[in-house]
Amino acid sequence: MLNCFKKHGGLSSFKKVKKYKSCTLKGELGYKIENSLITIKGISYKFIKSRNFEGKIKTVTIKRDNLGYFYICIAVENKKKVYTTSSKTVGIYFGLKNFLTLSNGV
Repeated sequence: MLNCFKKHGGLSSFKKVKKYKSCTLKGELGYKIENSLITIKGISYKFIKSRNFEGKIKTVTIKRDNLGYFYICIAVENKKKVYTTSSKTVGIYFGLKNFLTLSNGV
C-alpha cells in the first residue's frame, strides 16, 4: 500500500470471485472418481465420460461457463512412447507442378 505513494506501483487490489470461475484439485486429494460419478467433499455429481483415463490423474479442474454449466477437465500423466529411429533418409521437394515430391517415389 505504501508503494503507491512512492510512485513504484499502483494501489493494492483484491481478486474478484467472479473473475476466476474454476477450481483445481491436485493429486488424489478432495475427490473420488467411479465410473461416471465424481465425489467432491461427500457430494456426488454425475458426468459424461468422453474418454477413458489411461495413466495417473494429476489434476481435476472444475470450470463454470457464463451460462452456469459446469465442466470437468481431467489431466492425466501418460507414458512417453519410444519411437525407433532408422538409417533411411528421404529428400523432400516442394514444386510448382506437384506440391510435394519425396525422393523415394511416394
